[in-house]
Amino acid sequence: MKKSETILQKDVSELKITVNDILFAVNKLSENFEQRFDNVEQKLTGVEQKLDNVETRLGFVESTINTQMVTKDYLDQKLIKLRGVNKLTNLLQKKRIISPLEAKMVLSI
Repeated sequence: MKKSETILQKDVSELKITVNDILFAVNKLSENFEQRFDNVEQKLTGVEQKLDNVETRLGFVESTINTQMVTKDYLDQKLIKLRGVNKLTNLLQKKRIISPLEAKMVLSI
């Protein structure tokens, strides 16, 4: 074997070691990135679940508000009826059809 061939084999051997070192480093980096992405994905899944829970709760609150809240029109009609009852009670009391105590009882209903 010639000296140049020996030097060439040594250079190739050193290149193989360098390439292997680079491949090892790239593989480690890849594993680290994969682990970090997995962690981010887990956190995002947790956030997504929490948002789903919030969305469900908001839907329940919205449904409750829609079914249990009274409207302005409803309150206005109730006030009109109450005013009518007040006027009628006062009129009946003035005409001495009902006593002040009876008027008070009617208005307390």
